[in-house]
Amino acid sequence: MQVTPNPGVLGATIEGLDLAQPLPAPVVDQLITLLGRHGVLAYPDQRLTPRQLRDFSRNFGELEI
Repeated sequence: MQVTPNPGVLGATIEGLDLAQPLPAPVVDQLITLLGRHGVLAYPDQRLTPRQLRDFSRNFGELEI
């Protein structure tokens, strides 16, 4: 996983992850830490079905549907 802070703006870009696959707990923990540090995380070039997006999003807490 490569983390590139966005200079001069909020957020960071995360590359090297396939969000369509389940992520190991240590990776999810690291993403949560990065989200707290950067406020916004961008994951470019991901192709997710609605179900895969839902499953990934559940790593960050309960979803309101």
